[in-house]
Amino acid sequence: LFIELFTVALNILLNYIFIFGKCGFDDMGIVGAAYGTVISTALGSIVAAFILFKKKHRDEFHTWPDKLFNKDMMLRLFKHGIPSGTRAILDVGSFNIFVVILAYYGEYVRQASTITFSVNALAFIPMFGIGNSVSILVGQAIGAERVPVASRAVKSAMYILIVYLTIAISLLTVFNELPLSLFDITVPETRALTSQFMFYVCFSLVFNGFSILYSSSVSGAGDTKFPMYVTILVSWGLFVLPLLIVHNAGLGYGWIWLIFVAHILPKALIFYWRYRHGKWKKMSVIR
Repeated sequence: LFIELFTVALNILLNYIFIFGKCGFDDMGIVGAAYGTVISTALGSIVAAFILFKKKHRDEFHTWPDKLFNKDMMLRLFKHGIPSGTRAILDVGSFNIFVVILAYYGEYVRQASTITFSVNALAFIPMFGIGNSVSILVGQAIGAERVPVASRAVKSAMYILIVYLTIAISLLTVFNELPLSLFDITVPETRALTSQFMFYVCFSLVFNGFSILYSSSVSGAGDTKFPMYVTILVSWGLFVLPLLIVHNAGLGYGWIWLIFVAHILPKALIFYWRYRHGKWKKMSVIR
């Protein structure tokens, strides 16, 4: 967390300097933003590496072991990591297709979608934090053969998620003027569309939240192939394919948003079923 705070603060400072030409630098505009982001990210990585490999951590956690390459562990990494990475690529790819298709519906829809996705990112990303946390806790508990502890971690995460979703949805609906005030929206059509799109985002947040929770729970135990197969089926079979059909048929953008929201519900239900099925309780990454 502190490394990320350092990186973001440095990024803001360098962007200000490079974009607007401060401290003797030329005014570089968007190119300056790229330089600021790359430099701050690189320095953040160096700080993280320094902490990881400092002597205290090398001694306590063996972050630099005598045997650097372990064939067995490397094979396990590929076995569990490749499906997770593939799933992430497929998820992001399907969402990008959704964004591109929306852009074809005119300037107002494009502007409103951009604003909506920016606000959605602020609300959506913390749920990944919850998912990562529960994945780590489940993985540790399953590795220690403490299944009740893993179940308790998932239940606790569910309560946290419900509280978070309540706050986030309130900000996006009842108090949506607060996040929208971050943007200079001067066109009435854009503002009206943005408010409309916010409601679609709220439904997607709820379904996505529980999808992330339960998919992270089973993935943390080592069940990574199943989420990948679900993503192939749902994100591409029930999302991208209908998007292309609706767009080619010339139907309105409302159908595009409806498909976006509707495809997340089966994902959430399938991952919940997988969690309740309990196969993850008998799996392990390290054994």
